[in-house]
Amino acid sequence: MLSIRKATEQDATHIVKIKNEIARNTTFFLRSKDDEEEREEDYRRKIGEREKKGGLTIVAEEGGKVIGFLSFSRVPYVRFCHTGTFGMGVKRDSRGSGAGSSLLQYLIRWGREEEGLEKIDLEVFSHNEKAIQLYQKFGFCEEGRQRKVMKIREEQYSDVIFMGLFI
Repeated sequence: MLSIRKATEQDATHIVKIKNEIARNTTFFLRSKDDEEEREEDYRRKIGEREKKGGLTIVAEEGGKVIGFLSFSRVPYVRFCHTGTFGMGVKRDSRGSGAGSSLLQYLIRWGREEEGLEKIDLEVFSHNEKAIQLYQKFGFCEEGRQRKVMKIREEQYSDVIFMGLFI
């Protein structure tokens, strides 16, 4: 059974493992297999800092194992603090399990209860079609695009799509 809960610092081990797996095997994250891997101790610190600043880190668990995560951060500036942005990832062998949808449902429900939060933003690479479809399913709309930001390989690029949801 799938469940969603707030992450603890102990979850950093599992989250970093998922992030590094995705970076090694896809082109959906900023970090690639050629970049330095994220470190557990760095992410452990981020979990606590993010929450102190009005953010959130959640995990999806199935059978007691962490299979996905979502990290949401509020923008710290007064003129922008009504917004925030997130990133998420699900283990390769757990994609299609509903984990991504459950993580987004939790974020949106939580966000509607957060004082002063009006909008959730995200950035997604244009070649990540399944993620774009998921975001659209939850009402996120494309708001802009930067062309050829990611170089996948020689002569192959991906745009960054900016999406948002007013909650």
